[in-house]
Amino acid sequence: MGWRQEELEKLDAKTEPQRSQGLRQLRATVLPELRTNLSRYRQVVLKLHRYRPEEPTKESFVCNDIHVSVSLKHNHLFGDFAHLLTIDDMLARQPDLFGGLL
Repeated sequence: MGWRQEELEKLDAKTEPQRSQGLRQLRATVLPELRTNLSRYRQVVLKLHRYRPEEPTKESFVCNDIHVSVSLKHNHLFGDFAHLLTIDDMLARQPDLFGGLL
C-alpha cells in the first residue's frame, strides 16, 4: 500500500459512512498528486532525452542526478497508481455491517 498504508488501514477500520467518505477524500487528494507527478515525470524524461549523447560511449555506466530524478518520479507515479487502485478496491468492497454476528 505504500507510504499511505497506515492511513488506509485507519480509514478501512472506520464504520460506514465515515469509511467511504474518508476514502473518497483521500482519493481526491491522491489524484491531483498523480497529475502533478506525471507532469514532472514528463519534464524529467525530456531532460534525460536531451542529456543523452547521440552516440553512446563505451565508458562504464554512470548514475547522474537526472537518472535519480527519473527513478524517483517513476516510483512516485507507481505509488500514486497503487494508492488509487487500493482505494478503489476498498470502496468496491462492502464491509460486514453486522460484525460477523450472522
